[in-house]
Amino acid sequence: MAVFLCLSMTLKAQEILHPGLEKIETEEAVYNRQLYTDAQVSTFLIEIKQEVKGHYHQFHTEQVFVLSGKAEIKLGDSRRWKDIKEGDLIIIPANTPHAVRVKGNKPLRVLSIQAPNFDGSDRVWIEDNN
Repeated sequence: MAVFLCLSMTLKAQEILHPGLEKIETEEAVYNRQLYTDAQVSTFLIEIKQEVKGHYHQFHTEQVFVLSGKAEIKLGDSRRWKDIKEGDLIIIPANTPHAVRVKGNKPLRVLSIQAPNFDGSDRVWIEDNN
């Protein structure tokens, strides 16, 4: 079961987490920067300008912490989209379908922590994204 939590943060996470979180200047629709990896975990800074189509990870649990921006996320078999914003934490167990759509004209910026180490080989794209 996917978990959605709303956390109150008193410090800006992007100021304390990693020096690699400076302003992103790119034309890529989805920017992805690996911040850390070892055999047990991978951590990425991801900036999404419009959307990430529906997919799931066969062997990975993903924890997504929203650093900035607003979006909608669809989790599991639900047909409903749920609003997400700065400070929210979304826990996505392995084999849980999920998709993201940015709301507004500012990108969504997240910290994605995946365990075990993520190399992209277990990502399965889903046709239906509505």
